Amino acid sequence: MKKVFACLAFGLFVLVLPNVLMAQMPGGGNGGKGGGGGLQNMLQQQGIKMNVGHIYGKVVDPKTGKGIEFASVALYTTHGDSLTGGQLTETNGDFSLDNLPLGSYKLKITYVGYKPMEKNVVVTFKNGEQDLGDLAMEEDATTMKAVTVTAEKSTIELKPDRKVFNVDKDLSARGGTGIDVMKNIPGVSTDADGNVTLRNASPNIYIDGKPTTLTLDQIPADQIEKVEVITNPSAKFEASATGGIINVVLKKNQKPGYNGMVSMALGTNKQYNGMALLNVHEKKFGFLLAYNIHGATNDVYSYTDRRSLNNGETTGYFHQDDNSIDKRLFQVGRIGLDYNASNRTSLSLSENMVFGRFETNDNGSYSTSDSSNTLKLSGNRNTDRVVNFRNFTTDFSIHHTYPVEDKEWTLDLNYNRSRGGTNYTYDFTTYDPIGNLIPYNLADNPESETDSTGTSSNMVTAQWDFADPINKDMKIEFGVRSNYQRQFATPVVYDQVGDSINPVPNLSLRYRTDNLINAAYVTFSHQVKNFSYQLGLRFEETYFVGKLLDSVNGTFSYGYPSSINNLYNALFPSLSLSQKWGEKHELQFNITRKIKRPNFFQVSPFIFASDMYDYRIGNPALQPEFDNKAELNYDLTLDKFTWLSSLYGSFDQQPITQYSYAQDSSNILINTFENAKNSWEYGWENTIKVTPVKGLDITADGTVYYNSIVSNVSGAEINNHGYSYTIKGIISYKFPLGIVGQINGTYEAPRIIPQGHTLPLYFFDLSVSKDLGIVSFNLSVSDVLNSKVHGNYYDTPTYIQTNTHRRDVRYARLGMSIKFGKLDSSIFKLKKQLKKEQQNAPSGDDLGF
Repeated sequence: MKKVFACLAFGLFVLVLPNVLMAQMPGGGNGGKGGGGGLQNMLQQQGIKMNVGHIYGKVVDPKTGKGIEFASVALYTTHGDSLTGGQLTETNGDFSLDNLPLGSYKLKITYVGYKPMEKNVVVTFKNGEQDLGDLAMEEDATTMKAVTVTAEKSTIELKPDRKVFNVDKDLSARGGTGIDVMKNIPGVSTDADGNVTLRNASPNIYIDGKPTTLTLDQIPADQIEKVEVITNPSAKFEASATGGIINVVLKKNQKPGYNGMVSMALGTNKQYNGMALLNVHEKKFGFLLAYNIHGATNDVYSYTDRRSLNNGETTGYFHQDDNSIDKRLFQVGRIGLDYNASNRTSLSLSENMVFGRFETNDNGSYSTSDSSNTLKLSGNRNTDRVVNFRNFTTDFSIHHTYPVEDKEWTLDLNYNRSRGGTNYTYDFTTYDPIGNLIPYNLADNPESETDSTGTSSNMVTAQWDFADPINKDMKIEFGVRSNYQRQFATPVVYDQVGDSINPVPNLSLRYRTDNLINAAYVTFSHQVKNFSYQLGLRFEETYFVGKLLDSVNGTFSYGYPSSINNLYNALFPSLSLSQKWGEKHELQFNITRKIKRPNFFQVSPFIFASDMYDYRIGNPALQPEFDNKAELNYDLTLDKFTWLSSLYGSFDQQPITQYSYAQDSSNILINTFENAKNSWEYGWENTIKVTPVKGLDITADGTVYYNSIVSNVSGAEINNHGYSYTIKGIISYKFPLGIVGQINGTYEAPRIIPQGHTLPLYFFDLSVSKDLGIVSFNLSVSDVLNSKVHGNYYDTPTYIQTNTHRRDVRYARLGMSIKFGKLDSSIFKLKKQLKKEQQNAPSGDDLGF
């Protein structure tokens, strides 16, 4: 494995180094071709400087005669089209390019709202200093119209390969977290623990196109610009994306100038939120600074009802009520720096920091009964939980483009480290049927139990991507990627009775995991008139090791491919076809193969207890599951109506499924994992966006789907199947006086799980905002009916159970945001300094020495 990793790293170095070196060569690495190359080489060999050219001028509006600020001025060689120099115009439209080699050039000027302008320039010894005068650009009415039309983004943009959700338009998410954003996105569902599913599968979460270890409730909604949902990614993306990809794009300003926002919100349930964001983009540099703090308290209730069975006969009952107070507080800081080394090479460095603390006080009461429902035992369990975490992500990337359109390469290096600690304290009281306290003992009825667990994780990712158009209709893309992650967990559990303390070795399982994935991919795309296709193939090598640090025999691992016989398990092809009819109709088909690897908890054959009646144990024989996915999409785009219809299906080979069974008559529930035989799912999803009248936007999403799961547990076959559906809707209307109202709602019908089905889920939110220019106010009420309760129903040979759980109860939140800044404007005043430098510069007649 080490050899494979070293080879990939060396290949990455060899591929990237020549491009970096070429980018540093004068004239883009063409040896000075295009005007005076022979004389230039001769003078350089004699040690004579001959960059004598200096051209300057002013870009102006044809009607007003005033200078155009921040127009792009670029100078290219006539032969070879290599970039020699460039800049953005000053506040009054001035530009100045000096230290130019002898030769002939094309001066290209571009700016939004104006037609591109070109001018031929020749630099010789005699005319090294040239004033090009006022260069008037011609207005482009078509471009200006397009800018006006697209300035106002809709809540959801529909594209054949993805859906783009513009978070700024979702009033209900303001002042919340990424979880609040997800609840309105078509095809996406969230559970009571904040986990997200996309078409009933767990998606990979990206931030700005890169994998992350952050959870969605650790990302402030106010820092999210948009969310991209890719339901069936091509071979260019991770093969583990069996549930698709949700890419969270954070706010970032790329325009010259500066802008920022300060927001704050207060709500019921002791909610508070504060955010500050600053973007600065000046000449070659860009700078971003952001900070967010979010806190909330929730009083939630959940319950469990279980009836134990033996050969179909009832053997006992178990009931548990939980009343808990959940407090959460986290802070997020982000700093970023961009540098445009040239017009074709840019570098970026960023650091994301997350600090959080979650506290839970849970007061649970339980009772057990025999088959005749006569009370056997009852008791209380008080749980205090404190979780602290901190997460740091450092990201460095280089992006280089070429004179050829769409030819580029990108190098991304990402390092993530996280540290955390969890402390549980359980206090138990148990009573006999007549209400007498059962004496404590360390063997099976402790007075209290403490669990202190420290966790740490380090992850390194390196990825290099290259895109090269073969011609205007063909393009090839390829790249390599390596990801390595090491995790530690050190739980220590003690039982206590009075002053007697007893360690619990079977629950104090310190472990370490190492996970290495190396990958390479290639895709080829070709367009023939209105028809296009893309072929892709990805290779992924997997190596996983889990080790119990206190056990000699506590090591288990798996690797794919392990031999030539299962090489196919490391190959992941993709195919995409697309046919357009004008600008209104498009039909697209894609098919891919994916892999889902088991994690440490799923393969570790040791007990992990969530409470005294609920255990989890892994299965070391667990194998990865392989998912074959296909989609057929139709996109219809009209002026005030957009419809995206998707028929999709997936066939999972040996899917990883969780199943549960009751242990004898002790009412202890054991949760473990098995590879099912297979599972099918197919569905039809429709997303419609319509603007029937001015100011009214309606977005509706509906999905109906069928699931079938076939498992083999302890020699018994389990076959569960059925239909379900989900409906989501967002209605937004602009009232007079700049007031915008929004209502959004969701209904999720019961859907099957391996041993039962979920309970129906429904809720709706109301929001209203008022924009006063730089200041805006927002009021939202979440879960108006207080009905957002997640639950499951299990029907198995050993028990029948219903349980419910909540994440948040109904709340109202009032927020205010203040925007500031000025785009297309310099934040620094450098005009005088530049003018002074030009006046003190040597004359071109002395050849610069």
